[in-house]
Amino acid sequence: MMDLAPGKELESEVVNAYLCIVGRTTGARIIDAYTMTEVWQGSQKCFRRLDLLKHDVAAGAVCHQGHWTLIIMYLKEKRCLYLDPFGATQQQMDHCRDVTRALVRKHNPAIGKWTCSTVAHPKQQDTTSCGVLVCKLAELILKGEAVQYPVDQEGVTQLRLDMAMSLLNDTDDLSQLCRACGEESSGADTDDWIECTTCTKWYHSVCVGHPSTEGDYFCKGCIF
Repeated sequence: MMDLAPGKELESEVVNAYLCIVGRTTGARIIDAYTMTEVWQGSQKCFRRLDLLKHDVAAGAVCHQGHWTLIIMYLKEKRCLYLDPFGATQQQMDHCRDVTRALVRKHNPAIGKWTCSTVAHPKQQDTTSCGVLVCKLAELILKGEAVQYPVDQEGVTQLRLDMAMSLLNDTDDLSQLCRACGEESSGADTDDWIECTTCTKWYHSVCVGHPSTEGDYFCKGCIF
C-alpha cells in the first residue's frame, strides 16, 4: 500500500494485483509483468507457459528501464495496442508488433498479418505515475470506457487512493489473522492475543514480544 502513496513508483506486485482485478471483471487474460517484460525483451523462454488460444484478449504491463507501459492483444482480431503513459512512438509500436506477433505465432503459426496501434490518451506529467496510469489505461480500455483520466498532481493522488481501496476491498478476510505473522496460530502451545489500542488490529502476544497486558498496547506501526 505504501507504493501507492503520492510520489511513489509502483512495484510489479501492485500492478499485477490491480490488473488481475481488471482481468476478472473483463474476461481478459492477464499476463504478469515479469513475463510481459520478457516478451518485450524478445525472450522466447516464456512462450511455452503462455496459453493464449483460449482467450480473445490478453494484456500485461511491461517494465522497461524503470518505466511502465501496457500491451493489449486482441487475438481473434490479429492486432495489439501499445500504450505508453508519455505517448507511444512509432518505433515502440513497431517493436511491440514484432515481439507480440512472435509470441502469438508460437501458438498459432498461421496467424498471418498482425498489426499494432495505440489510442489517444492524457499524457503523464510527472516522473513517478507511469504504473498508476498504465493500470488506469488497462481498466478503461478493457472495459470499453472513454480513455479519460486526470494527470495533474491532485488527480493522480486520487487515482492512487482509488487503486488502494480497490485492492483492499478485493483482499481476503484478514480479521482472524495475526497482523505480525499473518497466521491464525503462532505455533505456541497457547495463543494469547493482544489488540493495538490505536489501529485495533490483533496480534499473537508471542509475535510482538509478550508486551504487558496492563494498560494500552501500541503496535510498531502506530508507534511511528
